[in-house]
Amino acid sequence: MNNETVTAIIQQLPPPLLEKDPASLLARDPALFLEKYGKDLSQQGIDLFRSIPEFKDDYEVQWHLSHLGNDPSSMVKNRRYAFMQKLLDTQDYFSLENMKIRQPSLYHQYVGRYDKQSSNLDSRGGGGRTFAERLMHYYELKAADDIIERELDEEEGEEDQVEDVPDSDVHPMDREQDEDGDFDEVDEDVKQAEYGEFLAIMKERFLGGLDDLDYKAIDQDWSLDDMDQINRDAQDK
Repeated sequence: MNNETVTAIIQQLPPPLLEKDPASLLARDPALFLEKYGKDLSQQGIDLFRSIPEFKDDYEVQWHLSHLGNDPSSMVKNRRYAFMQKLLDTQDYFSLENMKIRQPSLYHQYVGRYDKQSSNLDSRGGGGRTFAERLMHYYELKAADDIIERELDEEEGEEDQVEDVPDSDVHPMDREQDEDGDFDEVDEDVKQAEYGEFLAIMKERFLGGLDDLDYKAIDQDWSLDDMDQINRDAQDK
């Protein structure tokens, strides 16, 4: 392995670990390097390791690589979690409106079916957005409402084909419907529980890499690291 490759791989480690001189270990014993630092490598570093021809037949190196990169590393998971906390604290990414735009069906299942005004787009504020942003947001919400409306129409068309089910199998939201198909007053605790479940699902989707985001930028963002924890880990190595 040449010095250029060693440098490229080492750059995929968190800066505090560089004080332990991992480059020397990498050049001397790549398998041992992976054992000690593999979990700290970014996905780009792991992919770079896999692309090196001289390691294709190295059993120890391939064994370590086979246990890396299948799921987000602990470092990547921590960065995504830290980024998610920033979104929760400083932005409206996890607001009901924006979650509805991303997953209209889930929104309707857990939240929208309670709210008779869920399709009233005119009632929503601008939230400090520019006119162009408000207009785009309006059309995104309208598209989400259209998806929900189509799914409701499909459900109504299938009602005659659905057999009666035991009351215990009916979703608690459905028990609140009156004869006209509208929802009566629903217990606030039930609403909060359903909202909490919806939010938890949306968080899991974000952490699992299922949202339409630049996850590569998040996963490689050193500024999201818990530097105190990394320093403690570096001292233990």
